[in-house]
Amino acid sequence: MTVGGHLVVRGPDDPGTLALATAVVDAALQGPRWSAVSVLVESASARLLSGVSWAERVCVIEAGEAEAWHALEADAALLLSASPAAAWGAFRARVPRRAGVAGGLRGALLTHGLLPPVHARRRLPLPPIHLQRDLAGLLDIQVGARPPRLRASADGTLGAVECLGRAGLSAGTPYALGWPEAERAGVHSRPAATIAAALERLEAESGLAGVVLADASASAGPDLDAVKLDPAAVARVPVGSDLELTVALIAGASLVLAEGEGARWIAAALDVPCVRLPLPDARPSPAGFPERARIVRPDDPPRASASAARRGGRAPGGTLAAVVDAALELLAAEERAS
Repeated sequence: MTVGGHLVVRGPDDPGTLALATAVVDAALQGPRWSAVSVLVESASARLLSGVSWAERVCVIEAGEAEAWHALEADAALLLSASPAAAWGAFRARVPRRAGVAGGLRGALLTHGLLPPVHARRRLPLPPIHLQRDLAGLLDIQVGARPPRLRASADGTLGAVECLGRAGLSAGTPYALGWPEAERAGVHSRPAATIAAALERLEAESGLAGVVLADASASAGPDLDAVKLDPAAVARVPVGSDLELTVALIAGASLVLAEGEGARWIAAALDVPCVRLPLPDARPSPAGFPERARIVRPDDPPRASASAARRGGRAPGGTLAAVVDAALELLAAEERAS
């Protein structure tokens, strides 16, 4: 194996899969193969990585993808982004080794390609963390069982304390955090109301204050004005597209209730337990590594609610009760482990 050279990891544009990619970057930095490692991402995604130990290695795409690749003078490109522009930029910059997901015209731009498995002429989806680690292996990077890890930055942590204070939470108050996703056309039954109601129920049953991220997603989130929240139990914290602030708020939470897959991966990379409540039409959620997560689908059959049983109730559980029960189970597991 040849040793040395500059590896550039083109991070995924989706914040959730970018969080998973931290394990690949850690392995590349600690492995013997590459003497220099840089991470190339979009400007919005860079804020997600503000607190990691290698944040100074993050390069932001400003003038354009091809220009960024030319400036970096890479010896190898690990293309974790599915963007054809990323492969084209590395190709135009004449990067000698270019590894990424092959298929179609994109495959012609690569020197090392990986084709996901196909069954009955359909490409099978892989857990994103598995695909990333297989791609890293093409460039002699052994990730192994290394977990992805994010860290809150100092500025993000300070901003989180200020936001929580404005929402009425004093410093050190334990809280559960809800992260609804953006509105989608044609979808009328979003889990945002269930997440808000679950936060209210958790405040009563576990003592955790409820915090919901308003306008929180990689781009723009839902307007929660239509969701009835008890101001005494649930606080709204507007974060917009500020991923640095979002990471700090998640890092300080005891539990996350999330709608999107990306929120689940970010919580996992911050080592925070998460209950995911996806939309009815969401794709199945594959596991990728040992994580503290529960998936509660709205179309799952109802079951008896443990929380109702504790209160002497006998009504069937339903989605709300299932979310609360999953959250309480995760919190109990955390208490036993500590």
